Amino acid sequence: MVRNITLTVSDLLNQAVSSYQVGHLDEAEGLCRAILRVDGNHVEALYLLGVVQSRLGRSKEALASYDRVLVIKPDYAQVLTNRGTTLWDLKRFEDALASHDKALAIKPDFAWALYNRGVTLRLQSIPANIAANSP
Repeated sequence: MVRNITLTVSDLLNQAVSSYQVGHLDEAEGLCRAILRVDGNHVEALYLLGVVQSRLGRSKEALASYDRVLVIKPDYAQVLTNRGTTLWDLKRFEDALASHDKALAIKPDFAWALYNRGVTLRLQSIPANIAANSP
């Protein structure tokens, strides 16, 4: 007997998160893309896609995914601080600082954004040849 199983977008997102959590990044990326084929503005799928792309070392793609989220939901503090850390990877420290500052303006008690802001300030104050080997 063959059953017809229909997965919802929510089911796919849960699978994508689970895949990400166990380190199956390519699978998580594929699931996010499947969600986005159904709903191109699915905020959580775009956000997770950015996280996965960042983990895979594809910073420019991650930045584009985060920016797509922020067009839809400009007050998403977690995305703003993840965007800031991605901007570190691209050595765009002033832009990273601005992104962390926006996250803190939205959520002043957001410890991770505050920490990342401090790291960004530190990276700005050290010579470029040393900063190239930092986070």
